[in-house]
Amino acid sequence: MFVTLLVPYIRSLLDTPLLTDRNAIVILPALLLVGSKAIESIKDRSVQKFILLSLMIMFLINLFYTNITTGSNFYKKNYKEQWRTIAKFVLRNDPHQEFSIYGHAYYAYYFDRIFNSNAKINGTLNSIEKAVKIYNDIETDIVNGIWILDAHDYTNDHIHDYFNRKLTKIMSLNLYRVRASLYAKASKFHVTSTRFKIPLQSFSIHEDFQTGDNGMLIAPWNITLVAPRFMYSKGKYLLTINAKGSKANNIYSRLKIYTSGLEDEKVISLNEDFLEYSVSLTFEKKGSHDIVINFDNDFINSDTNEDRNVWIKSIEIQKIPEWSNY
Repeated sequence: MFVTLLVPYIRSLLDTPLLTDRNAIVILPALLLVGSKAIESIKDRSVQKFILLSLMIMFLINLFYTNITTGSNFYKKNYKEQWRTIAKFVLRNDPHQEFSIYGHAYYAYYFDRIFNSNAKINGTLNSIEKAVKIYNDIETDIVNGIWILDAHDYTNDHIHDYFNRKLTKIMSLNLYRVRASLYAKASKFHVTSTRFKIPLQSFSIHEDFQTGDNGMLIAPWNITLVAPRFMYSKGKYLLTINAKGSKANNIYSRLKIYTSGLEDEKVISLNEDFLEYSVSLTFEKKGSHDIVINFDNDFINSDTNEDRNVWIKSIEIQKIPEWSNY
C-alpha cells in the first residue's frame, strides 16, 4: 500500500502529476479495507466510536456545508472540458459540414468515433496571417465560413476580433474551458427548422442603446434593429422574441416587425414581465431577406414619472415545417 502511493507521488514531483482524483480512485477500495482493519485493531471501543463518528461528521460537513452552504455545488459544476457538447453543437447547427472547422485535434475523436460524422478538423488557427488567408477564401467563395473550436489555450482574441470585424458571428457556445464560434457571411447561413438564436450583437443598430446582464439589449428610446441577411428557403418561419416593456399613460411599449415581402407589419404589445412573443413570417421565394424590429412608441410622462422602455433578452428564428398547422 505504501509503495502504491509512494511511486506515483515521487513521479508527480519529478515529472507528470499522477495523484489526481481520477487516477487515485482505483486504490479507494484498498484504502477502505486498510482503514477498516486499522480501526478494528484498536482495542478501546470508545476510541473506535470516536474515529467513526469523526469520519461521519467530516463526510456530512463536506456534503452539506461545503457543497451547499458555500455554494460550491461540486456535483453540479463542470470540472472537465465539454468536448462532446461542443462537437454536438457544431453537428446540430451544421449537419452538412458547410463550414470549415479549425480547432484542437482532440475534437476529431468526437466527430469521428462518438458521432460517426464526416466533420474534419483543418488544424489550429494560430496566426493572424492564416486568419487573413481564410477570410480571403470566404470572400472569394472558396469556403462558406469558419468554425473556431477552442480548448485549453484559446485562440488569440485578436483573431476573433478580426473575424468579428470582417464577418458575422452567426453563433457561439461558451462552456468550461471550451468554446465554439461560427463566422461567415450572413447570406451563407441557411436558417432551418433548428431553433436558431440570432446574436443580439449581430444586429445593425444605428441608434444608441444600452446593454445589461448576459448581453441583454436595453432600449430607453425608439430604436430599430436590422437582422443579418441570412439565407431563407421559401415558406413560413417563426420569429420568437424574449422581451419585456414598461408602460406610460396605460400603454405598454410595442415592437413592430417588418420583413421583405411583408405588406403589413406584425405588432407585439409587450408586458412588464419577460415573455416569449412569437410571430409567423412568410417568404415567398428563397434568398436573403431583411427582418427589421422597430420600437417606435417611446414616451415619457414627466408628471407620473412613467417611461416606455424595452428590454430584449433574445431573438430566435426557425423554419416552420410544411406539415405544421402553425
